[in-house]
Amino acid sequence: VAALLLPSSGLEGVLLANARRYHDVLTRARRLKAEETGDPGAELWLAEIQEGVRWANQDSQRALKMSLGLAAVNQAVKEGKASQTLRVLRLPEVALRNVVPECAGAYQAELSALLRSKALQGDNRSPWLRHALLDG
Repeated sequence: VAALLLPSSGLEGVLLANARRYHDVLTRARRLKAEETGDPGAELWLAEIQEGVRWANQDSQRALKMSLGLAAVNQAVKEGKASQTLRVLRLPEVALRNVVPECAGAYQAELSALLRSKALQGDNRSPWLRHALLDG
């Protein structure tokens, strides 16, 4: 990752905060290239690395937006207003499909029950949130 940050690499938009994501994306890209070419020693070209950096940055932004959307869902559920919970569940950042207005009360009830259940389990004090990404 340090090599990506070097000015001599010629890469743009490299962010230290996305280091892990760059590693995952570029490792997968290299593995796919090796499979496609039949060359186990296949290396990525500069343009392919730049594309990987761009993809990882976009992916990280989507994950951040989803995290903020999930925080908004939790807040809406805590406020106890089914209409507000429905509105937040329908935000594009939350990435849910088939959320229907007729089920607003059921969504509120189920999500409230889940929050109460989590509260009874106690806070694990972890600042981490895990996202499952399409490419692993």
